[in-house]
Amino acid sequence: MTPPAKFALLVGINRYPETPLHGCVNDVMDMAQLLTSVYGFEKKNITLLLDERATTGEMTATLKKLTRRLSAGDQLVFHYSGHGAQIPSAYEDDGLDEIICPIDFDWTSSHLIRDKDFKAIFQFINLGANLIWISDSCHSGDLSKDLVKNSFRGRFLTPPPDINWDLEALKESKAAPELGMGKALKAQGATLFAACRDHQTADDATFGKNNRPNGAFTYFLLQELKKKTLPLNKILANVRASLKKAGFKQVPKLEGNTGNFTKPFIW
Repeated sequence: MTPPAKFALLVGINRYPETPLHGCVNDVMDMAQLLTSVYGFEKKNITLLLDERATTGEMTATLKKLTRRLSAGDQLVFHYSGHGAQIPSAYEDDGLDEIICPIDFDWTSSHLIRDKDFKAIFQFINLGANLIWISDSCHSGDLSKDLVKNSFRGRFLTPPPDINWDLEALKESKAAPELGMGKALKAQGATLFAACRDHQTADDATFGKNNRPNGAFTYFLLQELKKKTLPLNKILANVRASLKKAGFKQVPKLEGNTGNFTKPFIW
């Protein structure tokens, strides 16, 4: 009998043309190291998309390919470290869309990935497989420009004036809430581990004697994942406590299938 397969897609984008980040590539390289050294993933089954290679087309094509090859018992880790944002929904009366921002992101529908796009991709996942999505980004409507530790920015993109005008109009009209990344996963029995609550930003910061950049969420998450046997809800509690102790305001959350929250990271 063939043992279950383990796959990963790890996406890290620092070199955004207008608002670069610093810790995203380190995030996914650290995750790749953890998956191979602690969880037994083979290098050949881990796909890295970094900076210029993390385009809209490449990200969606790779996710489609991986989700369609999953069999019952297989594992897929999708880790995204980069910018997130919100845009007015292209769907009538549907409020806002949460999006992630590939390297070619330009505020047009051709160069972004919506919550609804993820739902369309994930609908083909074998219900016996385990997908966990780690999102170290901001999907928040909080468009403040505050800098965080060591002058690194939160992982959100401030919209141009015309997009911001439409966002404010939607919020004032109390339009229907956005679908949300977590809801895009729930029907497929999958799990989203998000870096912060919807109204917060995910911080890009530095750690250690060498001031090495990482996402604050990923940095503390990796410390907990090294313990291997902890359930996701305990990992969440520990990461929240570590972030708070270190002075970060963001509060990570779990979304998706609640039945997975008492299971370990990799079954």
